[in-house]
Amino acid sequence: PPVNERRPEESFQPQPPSKGHHSAPHQVFQPPPPDSSHHHVFQPAPPVAQPAAQPAAQPYAPPASERKPDKPWNDPNWGTKSESYEPSEYQSMVTVFTEILIRCQNAASKPLEKRKAEDVRKRLDVMKEHLASASIPLVVLTGLNEIANAASSRDYTSALGLHTRLVSSGNFSQISGYMTGLKTLFQLAQQLRV
Repeated sequence: PPVNERRPEESFQPQPPSKGHHSAPHQVFQPPPPDSSHHHVFQPAPPVAQPAAQPAAQPYAPPASERKPDKPWNDPNWGTKSESYEPSEYQSMVTVFTEILIRCQNAASKPLEKRKAEDVRKRLDVMKEHLASASIPLVVLTGLNEIANAASSRDYTSALGLHTRLVSSGNFSQISGYMTGLKTLFQLAQQLRV
């Protein structure tokens, strides 16, 4: 017979309920004994040869200019010069801000716009001086790089959002000499559509 079929004499037959509470013991169902002709014994698969162990991959280490600082932005000692960096690593960031300023100066036609552009130039000079003396905290440089990345694609809304986050997370008095100029630069660039 097929595997799922049972012979009639082996199937469970329920007993009618007895009239007395405990007059006769209940019969317990006993499964039929296994029929070896219809059952297969499980055989585990032979072990598979494991490939030779590969040496552990070295984790990616970003260049020094892209490493995140160990100190959070709200650390009270974040303005100290304990971190060192090579100012030339950040020249591309300065170039982005300078190019935006030049576009603003060329597009400015009103006296107020020209005055704002001149103020931004002075504040960028302050940033360049701080950068040359390696006195900008590394955490601020990381934030400035993020701002420069957004500004380089003319996403001034994101640049302003990153600027606000950076300014509100640290000691503003130490960075106000140039951070105010960056905010004005992005607002002016938005206004002039450059």
